[in-house]
Amino acid sequence: MSREIKFPEKIGAAPRKGAWGPFVWVGIAGLAFSLAAFIFSLLLLSGVGEDWYTMLYAAPLATFLSGVFSWGILVIVSKRVTLWKGVGAGALIGLIAHPLTWYFGMCQAC
Repeated sequence: MSREIKFPEKIGAAPRKGAWGPFVWVGIAGLAFSLAAFIFSLLLLSGVGEDWYTMLYAAPLATFLSGVFSWGILVIVSKRVTLWKGVGAGALIGLIAHPLTWYFGMCQAC
């Protein structure tokens, strides 16, 4: 027995109340992911030299972008939320965010 939350059939087809709901929740999730990345970066990089402080901006940006992308692909497109889609989105965020963080960090350092 899987617990699924089904979205309305036609999201955004008619301007009705609640049509932006899934997009708002994906944005809130992305902000939560980026806030967590900023806090962990701040805690882990507090005793390190100043060269690593570019990661304080790169990690939240990469996490926000990969979080919105992953949740948008796995939840908004399929219009169903399941536990395994949440697990898959989290794994995808971890896989995408790390290379993006290093890329943004290198771009900011140059």
